[in-house]
Amino acid sequence: MRYAATVSDRVIGVWVRPDDGDPERIRQEWQRSVGNDPNLELQILESPFSSLITPFADFVDAIEERDPAQTLTIVMPMAIPRYPFDSLLLNQRTINMRAALDQRKNRVFTMVRYYLPV
Repeated sequence: MRYAATVSDRVIGVWVRPDDGDPERIRQEWQRSVGNDPNLELQILESPFSSLITPFADFVDAIEERDPAQTLTIVMPMAIPRYPFDSLLLNQRTINMRAALDQRKNRVFTMVRYYLPV
């Protein structure tokens, strides 16, 4: 979120939750982590089948339909594992998400690396 806020004055954090997820707990965590910055917005999307990619891709499409002239930058986290073997399991969602979003339209993608603690 900190990086995204340096790129744009309007940042939307997106959380895709299953039907049984608690949106109030998510909002509380957001508040604790981000605070009351009016430029950082939280959108909670429901996913009836625990799918991450489809609800998020539909959300991005809806934003583009409202304002087709704007350029969207999608900032995606990429964990850097402690051990090389862990990279086989990590970041698969990020890779699949980018592939799904890349098929739809021209978009700017930024992968932000973060290192897992030792």
